[in-house]
Amino acid sequence: MIDNITKDQLSELIKDKRNEFNFTAKEVIQKLKSYGVEISDKTLWGYENGVSSPSVPTFLALCKIYEMEDLFFQIQNKSARTVLSDREKTMLNYFRLASIELQDAAMRMLEPAEKEDTVSKVG
Repeated sequence: MIDNITKDQLSELIKDKRNEFNFTAKEVIQKLKSYGVEISDKTLWGYENGVSSPSVPTFLALCKIYEMEDLFFQIQNKSARTVLSDREKTMLNYFRLASIELQDAAMRMLEPAEKEDTVSKVG
């Protein structure tokens, strides 16, 4: 699978995404069929509970079903486990297309301003 991603993180993500989209297990299994993937309820339960991991084709189909455009970001940032807004998707795409210099400039613009040292020096 992906380096530095544990089976527990992967299973948690798969379970969280199904809950986020309010899909039943049967709905996910039906959606997987449209991608040519056939699994049982028990198999999906195994993925969601860390008993087993999906094959690459199954995992890619799950990524499409759960709209996981940026999987690594989803896993590394638990608070980011929501679907990106259209504006966020556009910003992310522009950022990825920008040169490293423009990316650095954008990051500097978005970083919180450093707090000024308000302690006066008595001399």
